[in-house]
Amino acid sequence: MRIEFLGTAAADACPDPFCECEYCEAFRKAGGKSIRMRSSMLLNDNLIIDLGPDLLVAANRRGTSFAKVRYTLQTHPHNDHADPTTMYMRSDDCLPEGLVTMTYALSPAAVDVWDHVMEDHHRSFREADVQARHHIEIVEITPWQAFSLGPYEVQSIKASHAQPELQAMLFAIRDTRDGSTFFYGTDTGPLPSDTWARLADLGWRFDLFTLDHTRGFRSDLPGHLGENGFMAEVAAARSAGVIDTTTQVIATHFAHHSVFPHEQLAERCAANGYEPAYDGMVVTIPR
Repeated sequence: MRIEFLGTAAADACPDPFCECEYCEAFRKAGGKSIRMRSSMLLNDNLIIDLGPDLLVAANRRGTSFAKVRYTLQTHPHNDHADPTTMYMRSDDCLPEGLVTMTYALSPAAVDVWDHVMEDHHRSFREADVQARHHIEIVEITPWQAFSLGPYEVQSIKASHAQPELQAMLFAIRDTRDGSTFFYGTDTGPLPSDTWARLADLGWRFDLFTLDHTRGFRSDLPGHLGENGFMAEVAAARSAGVIDTTTQVIATHFAHHSVFPHEQLAERCAANGYEPAYDGMVVTIPR
């Protein structure tokens, strides 16, 4: 499985364009890997996690289109992960060429949000012709549901993020072609104590484990993890057996007010046994 981090920041990005704090000024001075867009992922060039606001820039940086992406998973509908202009660019109104129909797995709450921001407020993405106009096929999912998207086996997991009715989710993904496994866990605070044991009971063990680190080196807040919370969840996952010494552990989804420029961040993370993601980072598993 080829996994590319298209964006690795929280909603405010790094740097925040309206901020001159010491962190943002340090990001601007450092440039390179210290500049972060809002979080999204690309797997094997055919599956995207989160239709966020920076996919346009990510595609342009790569020099490619996302027209052939066949599958999308939506973690939750906050606007740094689900952007209406991104969906609009798929619509027939924009006359896209070469676009394939994309199977889009998201919560009922996320569908409701898309309906609220859609250009035609009298229609719904649950209507077949609206889906056809945007070249999507919607599959509504809920936390703790197992399902398939093409060659991928997916297990949704309930996140600890925002209001329960938002149905925010994390994802365990297995590529059935080579058996490689990936955990994507951005936008969550401390998880219920049985989460990792439940995944272990379902037969999951991860080659790559990616988790929220929004709060950087500050304490956790409801809905997000900092350094201590991140390490506590990694320890719990290891104790449950879903990760081991061969698992690559990566932090992502950084807020501007809590982390160092990338090189300093990497040194601190390495001292604790994991590494920080950066925009454009590619991981191939099995390694």
